[in-house]
Amino acid sequence: MMYYNWPCNPTEIWVFGKKTFLFHAKIGDIKLNNGSDAWNPTDFERAVKQKCQKIRKNTGIKYCFEFCDHYAMNRYMSNGESNFYTNFPFEHFAELRR
Repeated sequence: MMYYNWPCNPTEIWVFGKKTFLFHAKIGDIKLNNGSDAWNPTDFERAVKQKCQKIRKNTGIKYCFEFCDHYAMNRYMSNGESNFYTNFPFEHFAELRR
Protein backbone atom coordinates (compact mmCIF):
# COMPACT_ATOMS: atom_id res chain seq x y z
CA MET A 1 0.00 0.00 0.00
CA MET A 2 1.81 3.05 -1.26
CA TYR A 3 -0.76 5.71 -0.36
CA TYR A 4 -2.45 4.54 2.82
CA ASN A 5 -2.08 7.57 5.08
CA TRP A 6 -3.81 10.44 3.25
CA PRO A 7 -5.12 13.04 5.77
CA CYS A 8 -8.78 13.99 5.88
CA ASN A 9 -9.42 17.04 3.63
CA PRO A 10 -6.01 18.75 3.69
CA THR A 11 -5.50 22.16 2.06
CA GLU A 12 -1.73 21.74 1.98
CA ILE A 13 0.43 18.69 2.36
CA TRP A 14 4.06 17.76 2.98
CA VAL A 15 5.26 14.53 1.41
CA PHE A 16 8.03 12.40 2.90
CA GLY A 17 9.62 9.25 1.62
CA LYS A 18 11.78 7.05 3.81
CA LYS A 19 12.45 9.80 6.39
CA THR A 20 13.33 12.34 3.66
CA PHE A 21 11.31 15.42 2.76
CA LEU A 22 10.27 15.33 -0.91
CA PHE A 23 7.91 18.22 -1.63
CA HIS A 24 5.20 20.55 -0.34
CA ALA A 25 1.93 21.22 -2.18
CA LYS A 26 -1.13 23.43 -1.69
CA ILE A 27 -4.55 23.18 -3.29
CA GLY A 28 -4.42 25.07 -6.57
CA ASP A 29 -0.61 25.17 -6.75
CA ILE A 30 -0.15 21.67 -8.10
CA LYS A 31 -1.35 20.49 -11.51
CA LEU A 32 -2.77 17.21 -12.72
CA ASN A 33 -1.07 15.29 -15.52
CA ASN A 34 -3.53 16.80 -18.02
CA GLY A 35 -2.35 20.33 -17.09
CA SER A 36 -5.41 21.53 -15.16
CA ASP A 37 -5.12 23.00 -11.66
CA ALA A 38 -6.18 20.84 -8.73
CA TRP A 39 -8.68 23.07 -6.92
CA ASN A 40 -10.97 20.51 -5.29
CA PRO A 41 -9.93 17.89 -2.71
CA THR A 42 -10.28 14.92 -5.06
CA ASP A 43 -8.16 16.49 -7.81
CA PHE A 44 -5.63 17.66 -5.22
CA GLU A 45 -5.22 14.13 -3.88
CA ARG A 46 -4.95 12.77 -7.41
CA ALA A 47 -2.33 15.38 -8.41
CA VAL A 48 -0.15 14.71 -5.35
CA LYS A 49 -0.30 10.97 -5.91
CA GLN A 50 0.54 11.44 -9.60
CA LYS A 51 3.60 13.44 -8.59
CA CYS A 52 4.58 10.65 -6.19
CA GLN A 53 4.21 8.12 -8.99
CA LYS A 54 6.56 10.21 -11.17
CA ILE A 55 9.10 10.29 -8.33
CA ARG A 56 8.88 6.50 -7.96
CA LYS A 57 9.22 5.99 -11.71
CA ASN A 58 12.15 8.39 -12.16
CA THR A 59 14.14 7.28 -9.12
CA GLY A 60 13.21 3.61 -9.02
CA ILE A 61 12.56 3.82 -5.29
CA LYS A 62 10.03 1.36 -3.87
CA TYR A 63 9.20 2.89 -0.48
CA CYS A 64 5.89 4.11 0.90
CA PHE A 65 5.15 7.81 0.98
CA GLU A 66 4.10 9.65 4.11
CA PHE A 67 1.55 12.45 3.69
CA CYS A 68 1.47 15.01 6.50
CA ASP A 69 -0.95 17.85 7.02
CA HIS A 70 -0.28 20.93 9.13
CA TYR A 71 -1.32 19.18 12.35
CA ALA A 72 1.05 16.28 11.81
CA MET A 73 3.90 18.66 11.04
CA ASN A 74 3.21 20.62 14.24
CA ARG A 75 3.21 17.34 16.16
CA TYR A 76 6.58 16.37 14.64
CA MET A 77 8.02 19.72 15.67
CA SER A 78 6.67 19.60 19.23
CA ASN A 79 7.76 16.04 20.06
CA GLY A 80 11.18 16.30 18.39
CA GLU A 81 10.49 13.71 15.72
CA SER A 82 11.44 16.27 13.06
CA ASN A 83 15.11 15.71 13.93
CA PHE A 84 14.91 12.21 12.45
CA TYR A 85 13.97 13.49 8.97
CA THR A 86 16.47 14.80 6.45
CA ASN A 87 15.64 18.07 4.71
CA PHE A 88 12.77 18.75 7.14
CA PRO A 89 11.08 22.02 6.07
CA PHE A 90 11.79 24.07 9.19
CA GLU A 91 11.21 27.36 7.32
CA HIS A 92 7.44 26.72 7.26
CA PHE A 93 7.38 26.24 11.03
CA ALA A 94 9.74 28.92 12.33
CA GLU A 95 7.26 30.00 15.03
CA LEU A 96 7.39 26.54 16.60
CA ARG A 97 11.17 26.23 16.82
CA ARG A 98 12.66 26.62 20.27
